[in-house]
Amino acid sequence: MARKIAIRGNGHIKKLADGRYFVQIMIGTHNGKQVKKSKTCQTLKEATKFRDDCLKLKAKNAVVVRSVSTVEELINKYLETKKGEITESSYDSYHSAARRIIKDIGNYKIQKVSRKHIQDYINKLYKDRELKPSTIQHTYCLLKSTFDYAAREEEIGYSPCNLIQLPKKKSSTIKILSDEEVDIFKELIKGHRYECLFMLGLYGLRKSEVVGLQVEDVDFLNKTIHIQHQYMYHSTGQKLEEHTKTKSSNRVLPLNDELAEMLKIHIG
Repeated sequence: MARKIAIRGNGHIKKLADGRYFVQIMIGTHNGKQVKKSKTCQTLKEATKFRDDCLKLKAKNAVVVRSVSTVEELINKYLETKKGEITESSYDSYHSAARRIIKDIGNYKIQKVSRKHIQDYINKLYKDRELKPSTIQHTYCLLKSTFDYAAREEEIGYSPCNLIQLPKKKSSTIKILSDEEVDIFKELIKGHRYECLFMLGLYGLRKSEVVGLQVEDVDFLNKTIHIQHQYMYHSTGQKLEEHTKTKSSNRVLPLNDELAEMLKIHIG
């Protein structure tokens, strides 16, 4: 007759009729149901070690509850959840990083991906591929968001993307044109069909904001320009978006007489 010889709450060990030991421990929950791990061992020492190892992993939240997914399947599943939550341009940007990840490590089983795998991959992108730190940062952000999602969904016990060392971004200095350089620039674009659009670049507008500027955004009476649209290229085609890149990018700029006249001619 089997005899339970372990403390409740820390799993239990039963001695079977044939002299072996059966170990069972609750390692987590999924969809409201308990998930248990069990093993039949030859000796009590082996059974106790198995139970203790499971408890240590459980304490670190590192027990894999359920997963048969590859990195490719996981990323595609995560991106589906982001549809409707982010802009089309951001979604396209995610897909660009996703294609790179899937090509490189898409066939990895997510429960076998370790922090070392992620660190080695980041190092490879920087040292071997010589990608820019900003590109690597974007790739890592998608990886981390994806594995964090898997951990929340109990596909894995923990995210392997923590404590990863990323290459440092090189600091850059923004150079402001001098009055003399502005005069040279104006002279070079004089008479060009897009002269007023080049002038808008001096206002600090992004290219997408310049081409997304609408007639109703220009207030000639109050001499202001409202920056509130951008014209973007997406995988589905070009599209005028009813917002700028960020909320803080929505702004009102003063319109001087010189640019006002240029815009009147261009609109006309």
